[in-house]
Amino acid sequence: MIKIFFIVILVLSQNLFAQDNLLVPVYNESNQIGVDKFWAEIYSNHLISFKENNLQDYKCNCEVYRFLWLRSFHNPVAITITKNNKKISLNWKRTDVDGDYETGRLVEDKTISLSSENWDKFKELLKASNYWETPSILIEDNKIEVLDGASWVIEGLSKNKYHISEVNVENIGRFLIKNTEMNIPENEIY
Repeated sequence: MIKIFFIVILVLSQNLFAQDNLLVPVYNESNQIGVDKFWAEIYSNHLISFKENNLQDYKCNCEVYRFLWLRSFHNPVAITITKNNKKISLNWKRTDVDGDYETGRLVEDKTISLSSENWDKFKELLKASNYWETPSILIEDNKIEVLDGASWVIEGLSKNKYHISEVNVENIGRFLIKNTEMNIPENEIY
């Protein structure tokens, strides 16, 4: 009996430990924030390869949005836009793998300043997409919808409120891609 108790405790602690290592939350019906566990693990592994931190843990007087773009046949990309007081920055990172679920080695990490006009346009896109009200994931008949081709997910932190969404984020993602200095052909934006 004691042996079974210790095995149960060990299994439960491993599950808790695994969830603590995730950089994005697993979907929770009570607060409806998070993504499917499979994708939370994939996203977290990529964010680790980008040397990114858990956005939920940021404590700052700033606004931060991170776009994770995982394409099936091209380099994974992470783009972060931050407004801290009046300073607006855009950082992008790429790894050296061509798609799939594999993580790679960081090969590009650049940051530029953006204008307040660009920030205003970004905020308009967030508002137009109802980003803060949009569910994190689509659920149809208690099944989580997973699409093939590329994953587009945006995390946001504003006034210490966190949100993550895979829903209705294409225009926001395209805006962020366009404002980097990456030369990505239109046919590779999917």
